[in-house]
Amino acid sequence: MNNNYQRQNNFQRENNYQRGNENQRQNNYQRENDYQRRNDNQRGNNTQRRNNNIQNIDENSENSLCTFYQKIGACRHGQMCVRKHFYPTFSRTILIPQMYQNPRVQLKEKVSSTIRKELQNHLDTFYKDIFYELMKYGEIEELMVSDNLTPHLLGHVYAKYVSDIGAARAFKALQNRWYNQTTLKPEFSTVVNFYGARCRQNDRNRNGCDRGDYCNFLHIRDPSPDLLRQLYDDQQEYYKDLEREVEKLSHKNRYSDEELSDEEYDKSRKYSKSKNDLIQNPNSNEDN
Repeated sequence: MNNNYQRQNNFQRENNYQRGNENQRQNNYQRENDYQRRNDNQRGNNTQRRNNNIQNIDENSENSLCTFYQKIGACRHGQMCVRKHFYPTFSRTILIPQMYQNPRVQLKEKVSSTIRKELQNHLDTFYKDIFYELMKYGEIEELMVSDNLTPHLLGHVYAKYVSDIGAARAFKALQNRWYNQTTLKPEFSTVVNFYGARCRQNDRNRNGCDRGDYCNFLHIRDPSPDLLRQLYDDQQEYYKDLEREVEKLSHKNRYSDEELSDEEYDKSRKYSKSKNDLIQNPNSNEDN
């Protein structure tokens, strides 16, 4: 009797244990499904919020980039701008702020034809000077001089090189150099396409822009067409001459290595060896 009763109790316990395990498995499965649903709902909510944030970005929010700085490389608000300014660590374009001392700042009278010619000559002299200097570091694709009178664009010079290497060389070489009693502080610029940075109304109309000299877009002052053509021709000839010199040096080194005979090579080796021995032991000849 006791054995039968014990067997029944063990069988009942085993059934209860199995039922408990099944219930626990079902509960775990239900919890896992609920957890996955919550994660899916959370992902969907996060995606929706992200899309809403992208669509509803406030122009004055701190999370958005400053469009003027992205297009022009300068902002009238400076460090006080509520939007972010992206400062690139490398670029094909370098900006040299306030390098050009615009004589129109001191003009108080209307610009006549005579004054306009003098201003053009002043710009041509400056443009020629800096073009020959900047092309030493790399081939220039575009060189722009700002004619705006606003403080954040006054005298800015943009130099866009064909490669990043030329811009990096110019950036490094021009740091803290002096030009016309001003210290140069070049920086890499976000401007890649000047079409978006230039004031189109100023380019199309002879009378200029409606905003005048204090427009937030670039009013580019171009040099004389003949001078511009001459400068780019000189740059092309300059780099052609460099390529010829490099080819001559490489050909000369290759020719000298091929024409050097074995006897001459042995003589040069013996001479260099005896010279090194003499440098290391200067008193060896006197002892002998």
